[in-house]
Amino acid sequence: MGERLSRLLLGPLRYALQVVSVALFVLVFAAALLGDTDPFSNLAPTWVYVVFWLGVPALSVVFGNVWRALSPWRALADAVVWVRELGVREARPLAAYPEHLGRYPAAAALLAFVALELAYADPSSPRSLAFAIALYTYVTLFGMAAFGRDTWERHGEAFAVLFALFARIGPFFARDGRIRVRVPLSGLAGSERVPGSLAFVSVMLGSVLFDGYSRTTTWQDLSARVEAPYIVERPGVGELLVTALSLGGLVTAIVLVALAYAAACTVAR
Repeated sequence: MGERLSRLLLGPLRYALQVVSVALFVLVFAAALLGDTDPFSNLAPTWVYVVFWLGVPALSVVFGNVWRALSPWRALADAVVWVRELGVREARPLAAYPEHLGRYPAAAALLAFVALELAYADPSSPRSLAFAIALYTYVTLFGMAAFGRDTWERHGEAFAVLFALFARIGPFFARDGRIRVRVPLSGLAGSERVPGSLAFVSVMLGSVLFDGYSRTTTWQDLSARVEAPYIVERPGVGELLVTALSLGGLVTAIVLVALAYAAACTVAR
């Protein structure tokens, strides 16, 4: 793309989007923490599971890695670094990232999110979402402070890793300060080999597999049979057992994806 347009998209427009992103993040968190406890009357569940979880991947495929501009955690970290460097103090990571960890932290974080969505008994509870948002924010900002913003985004920030993978499908990407165009899907070739990548992709695809299967009559009947003996006298126990069952199903689906990949590699050899 033209140099002027690239500068606009990677400069002023990106900063404007970061400001809007942080404002929306604060609004959603406040709604989850202080708003109506009814998920149908609170904007947080819809924003997290529909606008964010479904919308950002679609934007990433069409427009490239937009999460670099839309991430509120990146925006907050950028602001902290900017303020610190105003005092002529260079912001440096506290430690070097252990390369052997690769993307395993991101895989663990993604697993926690999909477990909340697919296995927890009340995933749309605004208060539960508020706790999850606060915890993820703490871990993400700590990781960025400890190992550097870019390093943690590549290895530990689950959504940054996920949306960057989706962005490889699309035609637009940024390099050397310019927006460039490539043949769609060509970005999937030649991906860097990073430890934990298989684990991350297995969580990503396994969660989709379990999401589909958990909506079948077979799974619904199984969940009902597990919960039925406790639903009257001890409903909390029933919910806990269904949550454990769903978590087991999710992990099983993830393992099946990993095994399928390993089998395909064996056959290919």
